[in-house]
Amino acid sequence: MTMKPESPKATGWLGWGHAFGELTLSNDELEQRFELSPGWIEQRTGFRARRYASNQQAVSDLAIDAAKLALHRSGVSIRDIGFVLLATSTPDHLLPGTAPMVAARLGSSAPAFDLMAACSGFAYGWMTADHLVKGSGQPVLLIGANVLSRRVNPQNLQTAILFGDAAGAVVLGPTSAVGIVAAIGHSAGEHATQLIIPAGGSRQPWHPDILAADRFMQMPSGQFVFKLAIQAMLADCDAVLKQAEVTSSEIDWLIAHQASYRIVAELGKRLEIPAERVAWWLADYGNSSAATIPVALSLGREQGLIRPGQTILLAAAGAGFCSAASVLRA
Repeated sequence: MTMKPESPKATGWLGWGHAFGELTLSNDELEQRFELSPGWIEQRTGFRARRYASNQQAVSDLAIDAAKLALHRSGVSIRDIGFVLLATSTPDHLLPGTAPMVAARLGSSAPAFDLMAACSGFAYGWMTADHLVKGSGQPVLLIGANVLSRRVNPQNLQTAILFGDAAGAVVLGPTSAVGIVAAIGHSAGEHATQLIIPAGGSRQPWHPDILAADRFMQMPSGQFVFKLAIQAMLADCDAVLKQAEVTSSEIDWLIAHQASYRIVAELGKRLEIPAERVAWWLADYGNSSAATIPVALSLGREQGLIRPGQTILLAAAGAGFCSAASVLRA
């Protein structure tokens, strides 16, 4: 009689990696473009610069570089990966998905698919990967990657000063130790138009008369998005802390989606987590949407800021309007 393998008790974080676009766009250049005073952008966003992909780089290239580093650090062979998940809102093509192409270039024929939940994509991917690991007993390669520089109107002040291009990856696998403790997410689709690229889908297909602005990301009210993001992440964080039976005083690091310093700092303040335990590590790289959390995780591990045994609170909110939070042990 063949016995089914015992399901793993937890999903552990085995490896991490990141990659950035090859080009750098400084605040100085943007402040000259928009005729702003020196320091204006950093004061309002916390960003000093952002990374842009070169003409030779697509989102799959960044995803592969981050994935290779994560696989190397995990010690897991690509042949042993059970699933490849890519969280992105800027795929190489509208069809097919980018994840299968990433998997193939890495040397894998495992099931591979894209997740499109914008800034919350990686957080949703983490929840999905947790179930896949526990259900299959196999490691999962989870990547968050975006090339938002090609979806931002260079003449739109609200978006041009925020977004950049990057990829972050983690290898998640079965473990008997505590890994992901709890996770939760929500959506509020009634606010979907607050962050939107109107053209290019089935609602408004490409055609010669499309307005230039409709080809790019639109954010009608940055202040409204700020308030909505804070409310959504705060509610998810409160719920997941309760679910995990952890208090905010026990959190070693709050790693929120690095949308802007003001959002990250305000969330930490409302959760009563001291500023020195609130991660703000992407000031020189920009907001890369679903990539910011895995990039921050990778940088934190690489720089020795995140250490084994620490308790981490992840939180994200963005277009959709989707949000999520999770508690994990490093």
